[in-house]
Amino acid sequence: MSVDVVLIDHHQHQDVPGVGRNLQDHIATGLDLIVLNQTVGTKPSEILTPANLINYLHHGEGPLTSGGCEALGFDEETKGLGYMFLPVGLSTDRGFHLRKIMNIKPTVWKDYFQKFTETTTVSIIPIVLQPKSRGFLKLAKGQIDSDSDFNDEPIVSINPKYLQEQQDVEKLITGIQRLSAIIDDNLKTFGGKLNPLPLNECKGHSFGSRFYWECYIRQISFSVYHPVGTCRMGNKRQKDTVVDYHTFKVLGMENFYENLPSGNPNAAVGMLAKKFVDTLLDGEKLKKK
Repeated sequence: MSVDVVLIDHHQHQDVPGVGRNLQDHIATGLDLIVLNQTVGTKPSEILTPANLINYLHHGEGPLTSGGCEALGFDEETKGLGYMFLPVGLSTDRGFHLRKIMNIKPTVWKDYFQKFTETTTVSIIPIVLQPKSRGFLKLAKGQIDSDSDFNDEPIVSINPKYLQEQQDVEKLITGIQRLSAIIDDNLKTFGGKLNPLPLNECKGHSFGSRFYWECYIRQISFSVYHPVGTCRMGNKRQKDTVVDYHTFKVLGMENFYENLPSGNPNAAVGMLAKKFVDTLLDGEKLKKK
């Protein structure tokens, strides 16, 4: 059964203990950690213009074609890490939008990121590709609310347990320390340097030490929005397997990754979907025979 599904007064079709467990996600850090002494790229105020909008809508060209992330990279010297290259920082839009969607605390914005609004910052973001931390999701009854008609409807409680395993923290520390070499090799022309401003919440640690960076990571890290694993696919004899990888069926029913892919899961999901369709079609052919 799903984690804590017993809290729900709904009919249970099948008891599969792995449902809701094994939640994994790519975790990252490093916003605005690189400061330049000259402007590069395009400012948000220069992007959101009528001319650029028309050019994008009619010709599919111009700065609005950027998805925000200019490149993804992997480094042999820091295996287990990926890097996203962003030509902006969280402070680039002066707090208009990015800090809100990233859910940055007002105090962290004011005491840290807001101080970079007159500075050119870019972000090379280390990502833990194979996180060891595992979370869960569960169903529970909704909160009693006299103003709501849906107080008996189930709600989903999600706890990703980011950075629960120290190994994930150590990976991100290694990634941040690697930034210094990347700056020296590629960004010195633009006056690039590691942002020297310490985070207020971490001033009890020597800036640049592993203790400081661990504190920084636990204050400013974020999801890359690749959650997988709560209906794990694998051998039906393995613990927590939900979907049989031979048949693409939930165990015990007629009608699903063991581990998170190192890269973006989009292509892997597409491959898996095609395999699923092929399996269904093969099954239909066998029935007709």
